[in-house]
Amino acid sequence: VRQEKRLVKPYVILHSGAGSNWKMFDKDFKTFQRLPKVPSSDYCFFHSDKETICVGTQLIYNADAKSWTMINGMHKARKFSSGYFLCGKFYVLGGRDENDKHLTCGESYDETTNSWELIPDMLKDMTFITPSQSPPLIAVVDDNLYMLETSLNELRVYDINTNIWKKLGVVPVSTNTTFGWGTAFKSMGDRLLVVGSSHPWHRKGIVYSCRPSPDVEEQHWEELKYWCSGAKLPQFIHNGCVMFA
Repeated sequence: VRQEKRLVKPYVILHSGAGSNWKMFDKDFKTFQRLPKVPSSDYCFFHSDKETICVGTQLIYNADAKSWTMINGMHKARKFSSGYFLCGKFYVLGGRDENDKHLTCGESYDETTNSWELIPDMLKDMTFITPSQSPPLIAVVDDNLYMLETSLNELRVYDINTNIWKKLGVVPVSTNTTFGWGTAFKSMGDRLLVVGSSHPWHRKGIVYSCRPSPDVEEQHWEELKYWCSGAKLPQFIHNGCVMFA
């Protein structure tokens, strides 16, 4: 019925502990439900950081055909990178090379030619605190690419024409103490969503959202204080996504 009436509702799905402890929240974090356990005994999945693992191949999944297709390789072999869709194209940003050095370049994929275009110096002005830093925390809202700069806890927006990141003020979570790990930074419709800890000594996670504008130097972050009863969210998030259904 919801599909026939074209009713779309966002849900936030978070993994915040060992095993298969997934929870699904509504967009305002007022209600939640515990999801069934993943029927798998895969050791790597349950004991890793739940991030995507790349082993040297690039695959595209066709949801209609339920099949994977191998595509041409990127210009730079990379791991711990981030991916996003922007203006109808798929991009890969950052990561580390085979020598574990941070990459500042990005690449965009052209589906018609099955080829990648190298974009140099996309992260040239970023500070890499440690070799074990997390993949770039990025999200796209209204065809604008935003990034949470983890060393300074800053929000930035990318100008695709000048290859420059503009500063948009401080984000009210602490990401520098964990080198970016454990923080969920996602887009949710016309808003940005961040789940993390405001201080290193806090034991519970907090949730903020904002309606970002690339023309405003300081964004207005709203804390979602009406936390649903019975849901405990630690300060460290292993993985998360926003699903529209």
